Order: sequence, then structure tokens, then C-alpha cells
Amino acid sequence: MKTRDIPSFGVLQGVRVLSSANFIAGPYMCGLFAEMGATVTSIERADFPDGLRTTVTEWFSSEHRNQLSMALDLRQPEGKEVLSRLLKENDIFVENAKGGSLAHMGITDEWIWSYNPKMVIVHVSGYGQSGDPSYTGRPCLDAIAQAFSGYMNLNGLPDMPMVARLYTADYMSSLHGAVGALAALHRVQQTGKGESVDVAMYESMLRVSADAVALGLNRGLEPKRVGNRTERAWGEGVYRCRDGKYIFWMSGQVGKTTYGTLKMVGMEQEDPGPGSPFSTRPEVGAELERRMKEYCDTHTSGEVMEAALPLGVLCCKVMNYDEMVEDPHFKARGTFIEWDDPCLGERMTGVRPTPCFANNPSKIWRGTPVLGMDNEDLLEEIGYTGEEIAMLKEKKVITYGSSIHKTMAKQ
Repeated sequence: MKTRDIPSFGVLQGVRVLSSANFIAGPYMCGLFAEMGATVTSIERADFPDGLRTTVTEWFSSEHRNQLSMALDLRQPEGKEVLSRLLKENDIFVENAKGGSLAHMGITDEWIWSYNPKMVIVHVSGYGQSGDPSYTGRPCLDAIAQAFSGYMNLNGLPDMPMVARLYTADYMSSLHGAVGALAALHRVQQTGKGESVDVAMYESMLRVSADAVALGLNRGLEPKRVGNRTERAWGEGVYRCRDGKYIFWMSGQVGKTTYGTLKMVGMEQEDPGPGSPFSTRPEVGAELERRMKEYCDTHTSGEVMEAALPLGVLCCKVMNYDEMVEDPHFKARGTFIEWDDPCLGERMTGVRPTPCFANNPSKIWRGTPVLGMDNEDLLEEIGYTGEEIAMLKEKKVITYGSSIHKTMAKQ
């Protein structure tokens, strides 16, 4: 597809993004841009497509909607020449290889700016582009970033840290990268000078570790792992109900939810005291938790919710996907949408573009493209002739494929 044929919509219409990122951390960022109206071209290795395309294509399909696909070998001189021409046509370039990987290929920030001085370059890597050289070039996946950042140490049971699912570090790094890219683009539009954004996955996880970092660095307090409850109050956690469903029930900081919980479990005569409920009366707090568990043991999740909500109690069923599809709020907001997906060759269901905009709404106009689906159109737009494109095909600088791998349906 020619870029001029892409529909105009959204808050980022007119912004052009070029990506050589794969898996999650970079592609999710670019997916957000594409859903907000940016023109996004995704470059995959000609000889080695994105790992998600060939393993969990449904997942790949959700992160690459609205995008154009080029399969290009950047290791060949002709591939770098194609990249240099594409850089001139774009505003943001996103990559998420190991720190320094592109620079080893000669694709440095300075090389990119020599073709487009206004380019916003976003690097996403496990350990960042600078720092101790023995770290910056290390490979890093989601769980590694969680471990190095200490975020994994915040989750799990008292005797065992646990990885937070699903792919928290990848998605958090993507969001930090998106904020950095758009902030840099705003500045570039004022100054005309490009910017390089360095996102280290482990730093992203440190940044979202709430009070743990402040208390650890400044007060020497190590976080306590408490499993499926919180450490700040009695009566907060996940409880199993009589119907086998789970709820998260929060007695909360002192307020309506606390008094409502006490009424539900027959303890309305108790005074929770200041601050966190029963923080100075642990024996009463323990009794509260026992009664909450007993209440859930003898009531279905629906009955718990029916009793809790009128009392202002913070309580929610732990939803599964069948329940989400039938839930009236999901339906009323249109949380799930459908789109035709060329990559899988079927109609897919997933989450609508988020966040939502009132005046310039995002939308899905195209599913995920087949590998290299837009090679010719993109090359013609940057000045390649039919003969030159044929030469690139012959030398396998550009390639094509489908790489369809459908996950087995539940039995």
C-alpha cells in the first residue's frame, strides 16, 4: 500500500514512524502510534522475521495493526541504502536491539542524523545505550529486566520472588519510550534539531516500583513479599468464593469500604482506628480476614459483589475472557473490536485503540500485514525503479512471506 492511500485520522495524523524493532517493547509503542493515526512502517529482517510472527501470530497481530511491512536486510549495503532513503521520509525511528547493536552495523545516531537532522531516535534496550560496557551489550528479555530492577523482588511469596506477568517490563518500557518520543518530537518541531531517546528496560521498572525505591534507598527498608494480599492493611487480597471464582476484596484505608466490609462480616461494632484498618489491633485484623474468607467460602462471587457494591466496598471479580465478552460495561464501551487480519487470513477480535480521544478518535483501518507486503509500494515512493526493485529481490535484500502459525484452540 502507498502511504498516500492510508486514511487520515487521529491525533498523530501526519506523523511518520519507521521501526526496526521486534517482539514487544518497540512494536507496542509503534502500534500505539499507528492506532492514533501515525503512518508506521515496520522493517523486519529479510532472513529472520519478528519472533512473534512465527510463534504467537495472534499476539503479533494485535501489536502490528495499521502498519506497513517491509522485509529488508540491513546488513547488506543495498539494505542500508534503502534505510537511508526511508529515514528522510520519517519523523521517528524506533529500534530495540541490544545496546550498541545497530552502531556495530554503522547505523549510529550520527549516521541517521546525516540523512535526517530532525529525526527522533528511540532506543529501547535492557540496560541502556550508556553505562558499564559489560552490561550495555547484554541481551535482555522481560523477566531479566524485572530481576535486575528489583521489581521481581516486590512480587511473590515471603520465601520466593516471582515474575510479574505478562511482559510488564516490555510494555512499561514501550510506554516510557512513547512518552519520550512524543516529547522529543515536540521539541524538535520547535528547534529543528533531532533527539535520541534512551530507554533502559530495568530503569522503566524501577520508575514504576511505587514507594519501594524511595523507602529502600532513603530508609533502608526492604520490601516484604505478601503474595495475593497487600502489606498496608488487614483484609485486602484475593479470596476464593463458593462458586470457584475469585474476587479481590479491599477493606481499604479507613473509609466507606472499611465500614461496609465490617457490616458484611458482622463486625460493625469494631472501631478500625486511625490509618490502615486495625494496624494497632492485629488480633482484630486477623479476625476480619478470617471472616472475609469465611464469607467468600459461603457465598458465590456474584453474591459477594451484590452485597458489597451498595455499601461502597471496593471489590471486584477476577474476570476471565468469557465473562468480559458478556459484561455490560465492556459492551457499552466497545472495549473489544474486530478487524480483518491479512497475516492470519481471518477476522480477529481484540482490544480497541486506547486511550480514547473525543475529537480525533483512533481507529483500526488495517490488520497486520504479511511479511514484506508493502515492499514495492514503499520502494517506489522513495524513488526505486522496477528494475532496481527486481535487483533487490534477486539479491534477497528484500523478501516476502506469510509465516502463519496459529495457536491451537482450546479443546
